[in-house]
Amino acid sequence: MSAAGNSSGLTPEEVEEIERSFREYDTNKNGSITPDEMKECLHKAGVTALDKEVDYILKRMDKNHSACSDITWTFFSNSKEPMNTAHF
Repeated sequence: MSAAGNSSGLTPEEVEEIERSFREYDTNKNGSITPDEMKECLHKAGVTALDKEVDYILKRMDKNHSACSDITWTFFSNSKEPMNTAHF
């Protein structure tokens, strides 16, 4: 994960913040964020998320419809679309 070659329009500082967040969420350091890791991070942030909410977020991030339940760095770093979960 590196800010080099950034074509997203983000500043190097913004890219570093996104990378830091990903590393924090990826608690087992395997290069992806599992549903349980996501729930743990949300809990630490004071957010209680239902399994269906976490599943919804993961499905929204799965733009290539791979049906993988984990969030890889590529999915995480390329997700620019805001997540509106107000309908739950």
